[in-house]
Amino acid sequence: MILKNLFKRKPILYSLPFLISYPQFSNYAKTQQKHQNQEEQLKNLWDGDDEFQKEWYSKGNQYWQTCESNYDGVMGGYGHLNDLDIKFSRYFLQQLQEKFPQLSQNFNRALDCGAGIGRVTKELLMNVFQKVDLLEQCDKYIFEAKNQLKQYPNVEDFYQMGLQEFQFQKQYDCIWIQWVSNQIKDDDYVRFLQKCSNSLSQDGFIIVKENISEEGFILDSQDYSITRSDSMYKQLFSKANLDIILEKKQPEFPDELFDVKMYALKRISENKNSIQQ
Repeated sequence: MILKNLFKRKPILYSLPFLISYPQFSNYAKTQQKHQNQEEQLKNLWDGDDEFQKEWYSKGNQYWQTCESNYDGVMGGYGHLNDLDIKFSRYFLQQLQEKFPQLSQNFNRALDCGAGIGRVTKELLMNVFQKVDLLEQCDKYIFEAKNQLKQYPNVEDFYQMGLQEFQFQKQYDCIWIQWVSNQIKDDDYVRFLQKCSNSLSQDGFIIVKENISEEGFILDSQDYSITRSDSMYKQLFSKANLDIILEKKQPEFPDELFDVKMYALKRISENKNSIQQ
């Protein structure tokens, strides 16, 4: 899975529950019944076109090959928002530790998924965890990440492949999935989350940080990504047998951008106490 079109502007038709900008799916959009729920719409989309299935990941990867290997490149021209992003992510981790002290007892190893050039690892994860691995599909980003992080001994392994292809080789205390969930199809995403869950340490957790639509989902024909609603993500988490133990909305981002939410996830039944804001 490639990195992410990190910051996206809201489309003009942002309030519509179903917006597809792919030309090849214009007829599909027109023929959808208004009462059809979001899950049915996406299932029909994923199952409906063989060519689309083949192109979804390859076209997305091709898009990111054209972007610069710097903060502006991986953040959709909003590199100046890096500090706000990292500041709130750090705060979110602190809140998680305060509410669930047992989680911080073993901050040994983290996996940065959709790691890109290593921005989140360098700015946050390697300062919190003893060891960090990176997972990123785009070869130019992996190259830059290795170059940026080579002097840091606690940054260990780099895996160049998509999330949907990744097979876990280690156990992690934290699996960080930021601005890359929008690049993966529903079924693949649920399978990946299940593999994440099975690869967590006893007190391990998953962090998801992602753009959120007001309702429904929005497909982007430029980078082959899907912006899902909060309720759609929660359905996918539930399918993966994951509980939300903390969720918060990223503050201070420009109004023209999608909302961004953070979720802390653990296996269902491990902790039934959910803290929301």
